Amino acid sequence: ATPTTENLRAVSGREGSGLASRLFLAVGDNGSVLRSTDFAAATWTALDAGTTADLTAVSVGLDVADVVGAGGTFLVYRTDLGDPQPSWHVVSGALADLHGVWDTANNAYGVGGGGTMVRVATGNTPLSAVTIPPTAPASPELRGADGVFEHPGEQFQSVIWAVDEDGAIARALDDDGPQLPYVLEESGTSATLRDVYATSDPLTKARTLVAVGDGGTILTSTGDGSWTAEASGTTVDLHAVFGVFASQIYVVGDHGTILRRSEDGWIAEPSGTTVALRGGCVIIEAAGGYSRVVVGDEGVPMGRFVSRNHSTGGSPSAGFRSQT
Repeated sequence: ATPTTENLRAVSGREGSGLASRLFLAVGDNGSVLRSTDFAAATWTALDAGTTADLTAVSVGLDVADVVGAGGTFLVYRTDLGDPQPSWHVVSGALADLHGVWDTANNAYGVGGGGTMVRVATGNTPLSAVTIPPTAPASPELRGADGVFEHPGEQFQSVIWAVDEDGAIARALDDDGPQLPYVLEESGTSATLRDVYATSDPLTKARTLVAVGDGGTILTSTGDGSWTAEASGTTVDLHAVFGVFASQIYVVGDHGTILRRSEDGWIAEPSGTTVALRGGCVIIEAAGGYSRVVVGDEGVPMGRFVSRNHSTGGSPSAGFRSQT
């Protein structure tokens, strides 16, 4: 069960985080932050993040977690030298409403209103946001950030994508050089896009990107700047896309909608609820299973399930079910 009835907007998790051996964080309206450390994510506790702002996105990284929200709210959850207990740190300099965040090895990227994209060096004290300009006129509203961490040649780099309410895609590069402006790419749709998922194959380095949005919009790409529309089988607004690599990708949206990508296209899965589902995440257990968590309105973290036979890429061993 969860200790809140506030609408939850996003959830992120990681196995083997520096903050805990396993950590899920869910965020939502009025400063709501929930924490779970068990693999099934069945029990949650409330955290006081020191804000009443509506929180819209969260990214649990290797050693820190980043949370963003209304009014330029940008928080970093981390441990400090001499204090093993994680605590919240406020980032200054982000002024627009923020709708998405993604954590790289050393930096976090937040995106939001007015085409805002900011970078935060999460290990610094104090923490401040550096604005990244676009190469073209600013996008009206950026949402849902995600990225991939790569090692081309001798250089490590991260590529970050975000989506736009007019259907464009923003792309930025995080490497050892000076921060470059972000680039806007056409996606072939004018629908409002709300989230993007990016992954790359550990062996082949092949990228898989999925963007989702209003009216059942689903777009896919290999990261080359071109996007292809896929039939979702629904016309409801889709709020979030998440997964593990390219084999396990999920989409959630209004009216309890959950879609799973398969070789035959997007397949609807029962959720047992009619509330809007707004975020989700998947983590891989060290022993070899998956845990999937979805959050939505009315404080509902939707079902958890564990698939021990994940190597087959098949259906999960149990469906989503309410934890309230």
